[in-house]
Amino acid sequence: DITERKRIQEQIKTREQQLSTLINASPDIICFKDSNSKWLMANGAILTLFQINEYDYVGKTNQEIASVSSIYRNYFMHCTETDEDAWDKKHTTITEERIPEENGYIKTIEVMKVPVFSADGSRKALVVLGRDITKRRSLESQLRHSHKMEAIGLMASGIAHNFNNILQSIVAYIDFAKDGLDVTSQRWEDIDQINKQVIRATLLTRSLL
Repeated sequence: DITERKRIQEQIKTREQQLSTLINASPDIICFKDSNSKWLMANGAILTLFQINEYDYVGKTNQEIASVSSIYRNYFMHCTETDEDAWDKKHTTITEERIPEENGYIKTIEVMKVPVFSADGSRKALVVLGRDITKRRSLESQLRHSHKMEAIGLMASGIAHNFNNILQSIVAYIDFAKDGLDVTSQRWEDIDQINKQVIRATLLTRSLL
């Protein structure tokens, strides 16, 4: 009587299907590797990212997968190094990876690698999770630029305001200097030229403000 065995097999099959559905529904990349970093299972997100949907990746190393992709070859070779880094550190590692595309566009992926060990400390599996943070990094860059421009604007405004106050003081002293002078004298003409330049500077600081 193998009824119970068949029932358990059906339960396992159902759970595997549920897990596969859940993994492939995720927009984040998910990949499981064995103790030698050979690929065991990968979801649609990572297969699409590296354009290997039609490639039989199961049991392949990063180097072997690199050989079928000229675009992502360097990344897969780099991936071998980061896999080993996670194993060596014996804890979760998080890195940001820049991944090129055929159109020259660069994607920024936040990659988390989780090494799993057996009870005796030997390697058991490596879980790789990744999230596309390209838009987030772009928005952060725009925000930093906006803050920088705001700071420059505030600084320019402060300088213009103080400079305008200085110009107003100069105007007052020009009026004092003109007082009592003959309007036909050379000195009056010289002071008047200074006054015209001060007016130009005042208009400039007002435009800055």
